[in-house]
Amino acid sequence: MPGKKAVQVLRALQKEEPALAVLVLSAYGDLENVRGMLRAGARGYLVKDMDPQAILEGIRAVASGGTWVAPKVMQGLMEYTASEQAETENEELSPREREVLQLLGKGYSNSRIADEMDVKERTVRLHLENLMSKMGVDNRVEAVLAAIRRGWIDL
Repeated sequence: MPGKKAVQVLRALQKEEPALAVLVLSAYGDLENVRGMLRAGARGYLVKDMDPQAILEGIRAVASGGTWVAPKVMQGLMEYTASEQAETENEELSPREREVLQLLGKGYSNSRIADEMDVKERTVRLHLENLMSKMGVDNRVEAVLAAIRRGWIDL
């Protein structure tokens, strides 16, 4: 992409349209690029050498409000998360935060989580902010990865 870096473009898009669901399709699956895009607000990350059917699954997941990360990218993120030492392991999540995390692990959107829990979407967003803060992560994908690593959820 000529000019600005993709992560800068994504940050600008998210600033203008926070509800915009972005799925990155890149030739690069290295951890630095992936984490940068996820931190900038991407809802998913795919690599160009993936099977076309998997790319379609990712598009459908993100379009319906979920998240999607290429398996080989997910593996790298999980290894990184497992090696991080600066986590807040002792911070306890509330039962409702754990429930949100379980549903998040299923790829549910905020509105679907709200429906499942019979709460307002704003309440879900507050639970997400709190649990991400407690877990020391920056986004939904990192929260799910950290929860899997800690044994809090199974996929």
